[in-house]
Amino acid sequence: MKDEQTANVDPLVARLREEAQSFAPGLPAGLHGRIASAIAGAPEPGRARSWPIRWWMTATLAAAAVALIVFLVRDRATVRPTVVQAPPATRWVGTPGIPLTTNPVTLARQWVERPLQEEVATLKNQLTSAGDTLMSSLPATPKQFRAKAL
Repeated sequence: MKDEQTANVDPLVARLREEAQSFAPGLPAGLHGRIASAIAGAPEPGRARSWPIRWWMTATLAAAAVALIVFLVRDRATVRPTVVQAPPATRWVGTPGIPLTTNPVTLARQWVERPLQEEVATLKNQLTSAGDTLMSSLPATPKQFRAKAL
């Protein structure tokens, strides 16, 4: 199979491959030991800067945990309504002639419908008065003459 691959390869490539395989220089004596001792004596690159990253990650995880706990516990909290009682001397006084009630329909009539009806009646009276004043200030309409019948 190697013969088939070399037969299809360019002669220049084959010659360069042979020269590269024949050139195998040896390492100088003691080089391996010097490289190993230099690597062993070098400081580890990750330890000098790891504390800010660890602190940031710890703070982020703690904040996320607190937010999750608040989110989960918030819905389970029971809300107890505070009952405020009016002092015994204070009494609410309603409109005279209308009994005190908590019926929404009666309250709506008392506080919304009646004042609106009174406003509409006042507005009608004022508009009628303004119309009468305007009509009295305008000249009378001239009478149209009819042609006499033959």
